[in-house]
Amino acid sequence: EGQAVLEIIEDGAEGGTSESGRARRAGDHESDQPSRKRLRTGAPGAQGFSNPSGQIQVPEFIQHKPLKEILDHEDLLSKLQVKLEQFDREHFRNIGSKFGIPHDELAHIEFRALKSNNSPFSWILQRVTTMTEDKTVGELLQYCNETLQRRDVVRIVVDYFVKEEHQSQEG
Repeated sequence: EGQAVLEIIEDGAEGGTSESGRARRAGDHESDQPSRKRLRTGAPGAQGFSNPSGQIQVPEFIQHKPLKEILDHEDLLSKLQVKLEQFDREHFRNIGSKFGIPHDELAHIEFRALKSNNSPFSWILQRVTTMTEDKTVGELLQYCNETLQRRDVVRIVVDYFVKEEHQSQEG
């Protein structure tokens, strides 16, 4: 009811590079061009989840949750660890850099976490939340969508918190 949401909008991308890495030109066929997705704030259509156009709507109550909320939900945290701790894509390091952790500290965090059989992503979130309490889940989701292009991570977080909200309203 009147709340703003963060949506992933799919639009045709012009220019840039194709999925194969070759440069695209404005004259290339539209069907040859991959779509580009971005988050934007707008009015809500549905209450969460995806709508028929494939947009993921991030309700305002999720956008403004403190980042620490993810650490407080072990089941959500473990799902994100699986997605963001793939050794071929160390997204957890990018997230740490985004939130201001210096490169050498990230390397140290990763070393300590892996040596003790813990999650580097979890340690990085803990470090970010001790550095500053004003970072939000919305900032993480926007970074995951726009920079890392991990809409699967956005979907996991949105679905989790929307389901939790529905359960708390029912019970």
